[in-house]
Amino acid sequence: GSVSDALGNTGPATNADATTTIVIDRVAPTVRLAQGADQGDPTNSIPIVFELVADEVLDATTVTAADFTIGNGSIDSVDTTNASSVVVTVTASGQGAVTIAPAAGFSVADPAGNVTVVAGGEDRTVTYVDAVARYEKGMDALQRHEYDKALSIFEGVLSAFPDERELHERVRLYMNVCQRHIASRPS
Repeated sequence: GSVSDALGNTGPATNADATTTIVIDRVAPTVRLAQGADQGDPTNSIPIVFELVADEVLDATTVTAADFTIGNGSIDSVDTTNASSVVVTVTASGQGAVTIAPAAGFSVADPAGNVTVVAGGEDRTVTYVDAVARYEKGMDALQRHEYDKALSIFEGVLSAFPDERELHERVRLYMNVCQRHIASRPS
C-alpha cells in the first residue's frame, strides 16, 4: 500500500507504524518585506539590500523579481539561497528614496503549496545619497559665495562618505578656501 497527500505526493505505507507522525501543513507562510538588517540608511553604496523574511522556508521557485515593485531603482538579483530570508538587491537609478513594495501579483508559497499574497513590513525605503552630488551642492554654494553653507556641506561629505578618498582631497582644498573667506570677513 501507499499514502498520499493533497498535492499528489506518495510514499510507501509499509514504513508507517504506531510511532509514525504525519504533519499536514495547511498554513500559509507569514512574510515581511523591508530593508536588509545590515543595510545602512542613508547610503551611498550599491547594491541596496532588501529582505523578504518568512516564518518558514519558502518554495524558492515561487519568489521572483516579478513579485516586487521598485521605486527609483532596478532589481539586480533575487537570492533564494536561504529560502526563509530572501535577499533582493537593487541598484538606485538616482539620488533619493529607493523603495520596494509587493507587486500587484505578489504571491509566494511554502513547499506544501500554501500561498500568501500579503507581505507585512514597514521600513521599505532606503535613501541613496551620492557623494558627488553632495560635493556639487557644496561647489554651488561656494560659487555663490555662501561660504558657511559650502563649508557645512563639505564637512558633511567627509563624515558621510569616509570611503570616498579621491573626493576628500578636493573637499579639503575647498574647505580651506571657505575657511579663508570666513576668516577674512570684517568683524
